[in-house]
Amino acid sequence: MLCIQGFQGYGYDEPFTKNLSEVQKLFFKTRKIKIIFSNDEICRFCPFSTKDNTKCFKRKSFVDRFDLKVIKILNLKPKKAFLLHDLIHKIKFNNKRLKILCQKCEWKTKCLWFLEK
Repeated sequence: MLCIQGFQGYGYDEPFTKNLSEVQKLFFKTRKIKIIFSNDEICRFCPFSTKDNTKCFKRKSFVDRFDLKVIKILNLKPKKAFLLHDLIHKIKFNNKRLKILCQKCEWKTKCLWFLEK
């Protein structure tokens, strides 16, 4: 949710960035977002994901810790669907706490959401 808002075309490689661009378009067109705690459409072309997109080589480290902290800060329940408007409101309300999580992200200098005042 955070990365999609800040994505501006940078990524690991061309297939990943092309896929993330498509996911970003769909994200802002949809009304409800389901919170899952596993590989999703963003992971489909990630070089750290298995070919069948069932496992992530980074998931047990950075990705899991990051996702758990975001879910806790935003008080979200996994497997539950939320209105996009409500999620964006929760993110804006918790902006400062969430940006602390992004301090070590390799993409923070290119992330429009992170750079936003």
